[in-house]
Amino acid sequence: MLRDDGSPSALNVILITGAIREPLEFLATVERALSLVRQGRASHIIVSTWAGQIASIPGLAAILDDSGILVVQSTTPEDLGKGAIHAQFKSVMAGLLACPPGSRVLRCRTDKTLKLMGTLEDALDQPLSRTTDIGQFKSPFRNKISILGYSSTAFMWMSDFCFFGDRDDLLAAMGVARHFEEVFFNPIASPELRVLSWPFYQNNVFLLELFSQISHYSISHALVVWSNRGTEDLPSPLARLLALHAAIHASSFLCGRDLSGRLPQPSGPLLPLLTGRPERHLVDTVYIAGFRGTRATSSILFDRLLNDGINRKSGSTSFDDAANDIADGGYSSWRFSPENGQETLDFIEKAFSQDSPMVAIMANKDLKPFIGRSRSIAAPASSQREQDFKAVLVAQFSKVLNDLGISYVDPAYGAIAQDVINRPNLIMASLEATVLFWCGMKRLMSNDPTGLRDAWILIGAAAKGRSSDAQIMRGWLFRNGVQGYLNAAEAETAYGETLRDLTDAARKNIWPALVMIGLFRLDGADRHFDARVAASTLEQAAKSAGEYSELIGNAARDMYANPPTARVTMLLWRESFGKLQQIIKAAGLDRRMPPSLLAAS
Repeated sequence: MLRDDGSPSALNVILITGAIREPLEFLATVERALSLVRQGRASHIIVSTWAGQIASIPGLAAILDDSGILVVQSTTPEDLGKGAIHAQFKSVMAGLLACPPGSRVLRCRTDKTLKLMGTLEDALDQPLSRTTDIGQFKSPFRNKISILGYSSTAFMWMSDFCFFGDRDDLLAAMGVARHFEEVFFNPIASPELRVLSWPFYQNNVFLLELFSQISHYSISHALVVWSNRGTEDLPSPLARLLALHAAIHASSFLCGRDLSGRLPQPSGPLLPLLTGRPERHLVDTVYIAGFRGTRATSSILFDRLLNDGINRKSGSTSFDDAANDIADGGYSSWRFSPENGQETLDFIEKAFSQDSPMVAIMANKDLKPFIGRSRSIAAPASSQREQDFKAVLVAQFSKVLNDLGISYVDPAYGAIAQDVINRPNLIMASLEATVLFWCGMKRLMSNDPTGLRDAWILIGAAAKGRSSDAQIMRGWLFRNGVQGYLNAAEAETAYGETLRDLTDAARKNIWPALVMIGLFRLDGADRHFDARVAASTLEQAAKSAGEYSELIGNAARDMYANPPTARVTMLLWRESFGKLQQIIKAAGLDRRMPPSLLAAS
């Protein structure tokens, strides 16, 4: 049982939840969790997944049982929900209820979290931080929940890949046994309902009214436009939303940057910064699942912003008023209706005249949690377990390659996979996507005549896992003759898919993706050709391309001044990006290669 002061004790649980869609990542995550048990930093490991998932991986059930890992197997919801959100709720809830009372829980997913776990692992060794009252605003939790990060303009978008907190606080954050108001399922206006957001919607009618009338996405977009324009005050409802959002995070959450103790100091006013004005060392202005906003901000910065507002120093009269309502309890009477919201609607419409809108979509379905198993405590593993685990890992990796139809399995693939598992900092998306990408790069670097086809298959599979490296290299491969393996219809489909991949990578402000988009727009078929887009994307790429900035900027200016010619394409392609070693250097892949592959190159 935890001591009353919230300090660490024996009951630290690693909870791994969800469908096992990426077996390699799941197996490596289990190993990471077991290492925390061996270090004495965790005592329990619980896997909460769906019936049949464990049995689908031969030998896995015996390994988990031998390691003392509890497996909670539930039936899947009748409807998984948008983004499988109903299923996520159910697997997390089933796992939390299997955790011992009084425990502290580090929850992670079965996929795409191996790289991220380390951000919160240090919290296992520290006391929990008590929640903080912000004036009359009181948190629904006893202790703060640690999260990876959140966007300050995508409201209630707490990152739920990994989080850490007291079991009872996490159960309170779930709220899945309650009836959800229709606002969550409005197909046009609603926000996405995230795992940690329920209590705040439940306790603040203003949020429900606002988001039932105005798109969550459009508010995010309008605030970013405002932060970079800064010539007028915020409409009162949006200022209130910002103040409430700040109070929620300052009172109830810690994010990765708060936990690191290395938070940079802002160089200017906080309000425009936290609503989207770029200051690269503090926030990134990006598109996050459709939101135009900021990510990786800080609860500490929100606390400072509220203090600025309470002392009427934020620079916005409407925000100062809202912050003082938070302090004196006036926020409890806030309401939003079409009658008093016309100024806000006009403000957002003006912002959309400067860019294209995004919309939120949610399905109108209920959540039906089902709880299946009791808890147990992780036990020491047998000496045979490590050898058995490696055999399962190799078998799963071989199955992935076989399913893809790879013509040649390089013996070096195993060493690449082990490098990535041992060095989570190498992972750009999921572990599986990262391993497939570097195996594809190995085939490209082999000088084998059949390597181009295998590389296209491997790197294309990695791109589906949203690895930015893979998305960029898929574009490079398409321009380097992989069309020779495709018929006309396949090539047209591949062109469109690759362009979408590059667009996704470009949203993360990765300049080689922007360059590749520009080149694609110049040499695409008639319906894809767009010299204006080519020039503008190259111009954008030049802003962050370092030693390549001048070359790319000159090409962009040349395209604006003259019709695009083959000379421009050749200048960028043959002299700087067309050869494999050139694109490896330009994309920074040489600095991220697994050691075994780097040695071979």
